[in-house]
Amino acid sequence: MRILVLGGEGMLGHKVFQVLSQRFNVHATFQEPNGPWRSFPMYEHAAGLFGGVNALDFDSVVKTFAAVKPDRFVGARRLRSESAAASYGAALVGNAP
Repeated sequence: MRILVLGGEGMLGHKVFQVLSQRFNVHATFQEPNGPWRSFPMYEHAAGLFGGVNALDFDSVVKTFAAVKPDRFVGARRLRSESAAASYGAALVGNAP
């Protein structure tokens, strides 16, 4: 089963990748192409990592789904408001189209 994790650099996303990659073919997206996520041990030898994917840029998300063709996806993204104290995380799990 192919799984796509949207937001692999976050607190939730990198753990989802770490756990699911032990049993499944897992891919992950990252907003920054060369961000600090590159130093995370679980990504050291991983294939299927997509930098430069921004959830607010729908075209980048569509291109990633087309490339991966996942059976399932997990979206883990921090939602921000005007106040940093009001920021919270959100996760979405679903079947891919």
